[in-house]
Amino acid sequence: MSLERIVVVDGPFFDAQDYELRQAFLLTPDLALYYDGGRLILRAVQQFNGVGEHTHLYISCELGESVRVALDEEERMETVVKVARKLLSMSALDFLIDCVMHDPDAVDEFGVIR
Repeated sequence: MSLERIVVVDGPFFDAQDYELRQAFLLTPDLALYYDGGRLILRAVQQFNGVGEHTHLYISCELGESVRVALDEEERMETVVKVARKLLSMSALDFLIDCVMHDPDAVDEFGVIR
């Protein structure tokens, strides 16, 4: 599987100039995967269509439009590929069952009632 490498501009955080650049992998035209402290994040993004030839520059959408899809302290590419393959083959219902209902940390992240 070949995933396009992109850069995601994430923020602003604490003030209007507080941004981070993240190396990421484009899953679909509007979804990217990237690591953040050992957590693999699926994030809604949109391509930057501004000045110059920034063909691999994307802007992150709202923070609420992201979800942790895997944990890998070593941040391995094999994990990205494995998760990408699985996500691309899943329905929304499969995702909810596999990634939300069976994840003990989903209680906090998704507000799952147990």
